[in-house]
Amino acid sequence: MKAGNAIKKLIYENLNIITDHIQHAFLWLDESGKVLDAYSTLDVSLWEKGKRVRGASLYDMKAGVLSEEMADALKRVSRTGEEVMIFSAPVIRMKQEYRLLLRFFPHSEGRMCLLIQDITRIREDRQRSRFDELELEYLNNYADDLIYRLDAYGHFTYCNRAVERVMGFQPADVVGKFYLDYVHPDFREEVARHYILQFKDRIPNTHLEYPVSIKSGGWSWLEQNVQIIMDGKWVVGFQGIGRNITERKNAEDLLKKAKKDLEEKFEERTAELRKINDSLKREISNRIKAEKDLKTSERHLADIINYLPDATFVIDRKARVIAWNKAIEDLTGFPREQMVGKGDYEYALPFYGERKPILVDYVLHQDRNIEEKYSVMQMEGDAPIAETYITHLRPEGSYLWEQAKPLYDSEGRVIGCIETVRDLTERKQAEETLRTITKQVLYHQLALQSLSRIDTSDYDSAVKRITEVSARTLDVNRVVVWNLCDESGSLICSDMHAEGDAVAPSGVTVESRECPLFIKKLEDLRILAANDACGDERLAEFADSYLKPLHITSVMHAPIRLRGGAVGVVSFENTGQSREWSLEEQDFAISIADMVALSMEASERRRAEEALQEQIRFTENLIENFAVAAFVIDAGGKVMLWNRACEVLTGIGSESIIRTSDQWKAFYDRRRPTLADIVVNQDFENMGQLYQDHSQSVFIKNGWHAEGWYDNLGGQRRFMIFDAVPILNQKGDVVAAVETLQDITALKNAEQEMQRMRTFLKNIIDSMPSILVGVDTEGRVIHWNQEAEKVTRVAEKDAQGRQLGDIYPLLKEQMANVQKAISERRPQRVERLQHRLDGDILFSDVMVYPLVANGVEGAVIRVDDVTSRVRIEEMMVQTEKMMSVGGLAAGMAHEINNPLGGIMLGAQNVFRRISLELPQNRRIAEECGVDLEKVRVYMERREIIKMLQGILTMGERASKIVSNMLSFSRRSESRMGIASMPDLVDKTIELAANDYDLKKKYDFRHIEIVREYEADLPEVSCVATEIQQVVLNLLKNAAQAMREKTYDQDNPRIVIRIKREGHRIRLEIQDNGPGMDDKIKKRVFEPFFTTKEVGSGTGLGLSVSYFIITDNHKGSMALTSSPGKGVTFIIHLPLERRLA
Repeated sequence: MKAGNAIKKLIYENLNIITDHIQHAFLWLDESGKVLDAYSTLDVSLWEKGKRVRGASLYDMKAGVLSEEMADALKRVSRTGEEVMIFSAPVIRMKQEYRLLLRFFPHSEGRMCLLIQDITRIREDRQRSRFDELELEYLNNYADDLIYRLDAYGHFTYCNRAVERVMGFQPADVVGKFYLDYVHPDFREEVARHYILQFKDRIPNTHLEYPVSIKSGGWSWLEQNVQIIMDGKWVVGFQGIGRNITERKNAEDLLKKAKKDLEEKFEERTAELRKINDSLKREISNRIKAEKDLKTSERHLADIINYLPDATFVIDRKARVIAWNKAIEDLTGFPREQMVGKGDYEYALPFYGERKPILVDYVLHQDRNIEEKYSVMQMEGDAPIAETYITHLRPEGSYLWEQAKPLYDSEGRVIGCIETVRDLTERKQAEETLRTITKQVLYHQLALQSLSRIDTSDYDSAVKRITEVSARTLDVNRVVVWNLCDESGSLICSDMHAEGDAVAPSGVTVESRECPLFIKKLEDLRILAANDACGDERLAEFADSYLKPLHITSVMHAPIRLRGGAVGVVSFENTGQSREWSLEEQDFAISIADMVALSMEASERRRAEEALQEQIRFTENLIENFAVAAFVIDAGGKVMLWNRACEVLTGIGSESIIRTSDQWKAFYDRRRPTLADIVVNQDFENMGQLYQDHSQSVFIKNGWHAEGWYDNLGGQRRFMIFDAVPILNQKGDVVAAVETLQDITALKNAEQEMQRMRTFLKNIIDSMPSILVGVDTEGRVIHWNQEAEKVTRVAEKDAQGRQLGDIYPLLKEQMANVQKAISERRPQRVERLQHRLDGDILFSDVMVYPLVANGVEGAVIRVDDVTSRVRIEEMMVQTEKMMSVGGLAAGMAHEINNPLGGIMLGAQNVFRRISLELPQNRRIAEECGVDLEKVRVYMERREIIKMLQGILTMGERASKIVSNMLSFSRRSESRMGIASMPDLVDKTIELAANDYDLKKKYDFRHIEIVREYEADLPEVSCVATEIQQVVLNLLKNAAQAMREKTYDQDNPRIVIRIKREGHRIRLEIQDNGPGMDDKIKKRVFEPFFTTKEVGSGTGLGLSVSYFIITDNHKGSMALTSSPGKGVTFIIHLPLERRLA
């Protein structure tokens, strides 16, 4: 299953092409749902804007799937190791609806893979940007260094735009040309030999410098690092990075020229002296020959000597000064008058401060040991030339060049001597400076050359070595590398080398707020050399916090530049005695900073290459473990990759098809090209004959798409989608092709089901009793359900795009709330909005929900008809009033009880006063002369006794009625108690029989009440008043219903049955009224449903009774009925419930 390295790299470089045409998103997850890695080609965004995907939670994804569903899918995949598939709800992005298919797979490394497919097939072209393209764009367009590639024969195959800045040529002018054509003719042989040696010996990295031609004429010096490009064991080319060092070379040439000029000047002065000496010889000879002209000659010679540019004096044979020119006056400060005529080594005093023989004396006396007297001595004939160092002439010392020559008479005898002295101090200092600079530059170059051989890709070890070598080379106490933090802008010490007792600032962080000006300067700074660190205004921000605590006296800061910007700074810090930084040291510091930058870049490049190799391995693993079947063929049509999904789909193992051209066997019963073969061969003329349903991909350039049914693919009939895309090399040649195969049989079958579900969901929305209207920010209708059509009588197609207020005037004034809901992103509610419809006053609640997601803004408006609720609330108010009346009635009953008690007590006392059995009655009657028996007979005959008996009977009945009224009208606190069900029913019957409204409309005396109570019934746990309310309501309803029926043979009758059924009490109330049909039975417990005439009821009685039994008492309530056969209500109550 392995491909060649070149093809692997191409596959990875074309990974976006391979995956783009598949139109999927891939997420690698751990068991908790955390995203470990992700790759997506979907048009629809699954995450909030700005959300970083890697490290995010799967449950933050906006894919139209509930978190519970995704959590369940993860568990099932982890438990069973099998694929789990979920279809998403609609995902709306930019007014476009997407449908996604989520497929969860187990991963070979213990992770999970989520494949998200866009199954709407609605996509738009888009451009993708990748890191390597951005990096290539930077290197090609903005890098300062010249980056180029040569093939194995030395021709340019690539050159970035820096060639225009360095050489003046456009990249297109250079590519394809022979590299030696641009090298200076004097260096071509050396450069060619260098490349040949590197090619032959496989030297990975080399360094060389040579001049190259520039377009405008002339030459520029380049410093180049050259790497060989290997393909396996073969060298296939070179890659080089060149830097313009023309300024450095010019500076070196200037130093050489200065030295050469100094030497030429010395030679010129020496030649002048020779000429003068020759002239003196001639003059002296002439003077000896012509004594008569002696005085004239002496004066002439004195004038010549006096005006010689070099300091010159002449002594005679007796060592007396006979000439002392102006130049030597200026050199020594001794005037001519003070010296001429003096002997006894007087002329040595200005130079040595003592009388002693000097060069002129050794020449005058022809001392053969003269060469031993001077450390630097050479002879030119009889004229020695010497150099000496004296300290008397000036405090800092002087270097002198001396030449002494004897003067001869005509007979060849020495008659004197002349000495010329030149002050070489400045030249010596210049030479010393030049030697120091040359030595320093050489030392720096050696250091840089040694550093150029280190492995710069290992940043930590490379920087450690760089700081160590640069500290020794510059002889500084400490070299620190500071990295500039991208996020905070702070400087962080990443590496440090300290010499001796220097304090190490390792780990120190300099916050950006502490040095904002310095960090700002880094972008434009070339070098900052501070001889007096603490006194330099440019470093004032560091003085107290860093420089002084660490005793830093002198410092250099060289910015580290990478990709055109400052990414850090290298600090060269000196403690103790302050020092002055030379230009050479500054250049060396800049080179060190550049080397750190190169190490950073090489380290990043190495990490990038490692990442590339890892990505190539990852790509192989990705394709191998692709959830989508895929295979790759090379340019010859042989299979290179045949992933596991392809094995499962086709039933053909990879080992039997890799490196063969038998890919057709997986799909067809005879040899014919696959879609990948057609793409590789670019043979599109016969496409229509091979694939009936095919098209060129609208998403991928040069990609092709085909689909269709295949009767025997892997032993099954499948509907397949084929997508193939070519893999191109850098020249644009097709070197391979990738073909993916998607079995969408289930998807095809699911499309119909999805359409059915979409219709089902729409039907649900349309079936809602509420009006649902969707509007955009301008108030235009974008959704209109059937309830809206029904209420407004405007069809959906006519409502779409129109202003809401124009078609639904009720909501015209609510558009302000719509805008408020969208702007504040909070729902807005308007309650009890009153309006009229067909003459009726209705009430509606209007709720506005903001819709702000994925760039789509608008609102959903729900309108609920709350007329019934308003009526209920009004009824509740009326009920409260009735409860108040009940309370008043209870008070009145209490007041009635008092006189009623007096009446009954008076009647009882009358019976006692006429009783014949009480002796006291007889005694008082005798005292009054009245016969008590005759009085009683009289009262009985006049029916007075009967009347009194009637008063007592009616009083007792009234007392019982008042007692029942007090019990029923007392405010219920919903407190459970223990009660006898027969007693509650009997009391309720008595209340019903004495109800005023009930008697007014129907007479209970004409209704037969039949009680069928089971014996020894247990008491039941209930709220007695609520049960009485239910029974009273059922009795009233029965009485009212029976009033509407005409009875021919039987009479109106209510049968009440009470019996025990297990742990429940069963109560039946049966009438023989007109009964109910099925339509009424279905709605009888609905609030406000009534069959009575207007004004005869509220329609709440049975719904309230149902609520009391089922909710308050946890019982059940049902009915049986048929037209003409009455109604039976059946109530079950539990015997035992926890008392409230």
